[in-house]
Amino acid sequence: MRVLLSCVNTAVSLIGFDLDAGTGFWFSPADRLRACGVCLAEEALFIAADDTLTKISATGGISGIKLPGPHSNLAHSVHVFPDMGIAVADTGNSRVLLYGFDLAGGISFEPLEGWPQTPEDALHLNDAIWTPHGIVASCFNYRPFRSVQIEGWSWRDKGYGLIVSLEKYHGRNVGKILACGLDCPHSLLWHNDRLWCCSSATGDLVRLAFTGSGHLREEERIRITSEYFLRGVMPLEDGGMLFGGSALRRQDGKGMAVLRLMPGGTVREYPVARTGEIYDILPWRSAMMRAICPQIAALPPVLGDEDQEYPPPCILPEGF
Repeated sequence: MRVLLSCVNTAVSLIGFDLDAGTGFWFSPADRLRACGVCLAEEALFIAADDTLTKISATGGISGIKLPGPHSNLAHSVHVFPDMGIAVADTGNSRVLLYGFDLAGGISFEPLEGWPQTPEDALHLNDAIWTPHGIVASCFNYRPFRSVQIEGWSWRDKGYGLIVSLEKYHGRNVGKILACGLDCPHSLLWHNDRLWCCSSATGDLVRLAFTGSGHLREEERIRITSEYFLRGVMPLEDGGMLFGGSALRRQDGKGMAVLRLMPGGTVREYPVARTGEIYDILPWRSAMMRAICPQIAALPPVLGDEDQEYPPPCILPEGF
């Protein structure tokens, strides 16, 4: 099985990884293309990072847009909203921006609309997906914590994480809190008529169901890992799931790994690299990536960092 990993805080931003072989077979240097959230749609790879949303088409080349302010965007997850377009979590401005597949237009969903002088990265709103019950988003806190001095970043592991709805009524944002008590929630997934979420700081996969009142009820917590910061999820046909494990935030030096939840409940670990963090996991689509990888390899370096060495571009091997 081959997957595409998007990585942050490391010298490579994208990795093609073969789980059966236990090794990577392709990568993109991070000085040429930065990546955080990634998704596939319209025979193209969409990449969110910093203040940019980039589209790399298998047939139409590379295009991109700069996201609007006022704060630095700190763009995180990006997802397809069916029949609507591409949505990117504008974490720095605590909102979700929705664009057409051609990156034109733009609608903003802002759960903090009406708050005066909202600080940058107020809630760490990092993901948003479409569900049959509406649009939902994950965030780390229920108050603009960046305006409050909290020594030691204690908001990361105190159960303040939320799932919120993103709704509009007569043009105004009227979302509500759907669930709480999560620890650094990431990687929302609608699968088998349930909402799934990584409680990253505790290493748990949380399964939630919508109630008759429109809120979310926690049904189960599955411990995936006690060693990694859990982020990135991909369901498998056998009923299992893949996750990204990042140990940097736990300061134990294990690096990053792909974790596979087996149908019987056991978890297998596939080490990827000794440093860095995995943000997203996608299936490797060979036909499309054979057209996309050369475009990435041809990009010129755009970053320079005296403290970081970047590898040269990688050519995709034959057969992948």
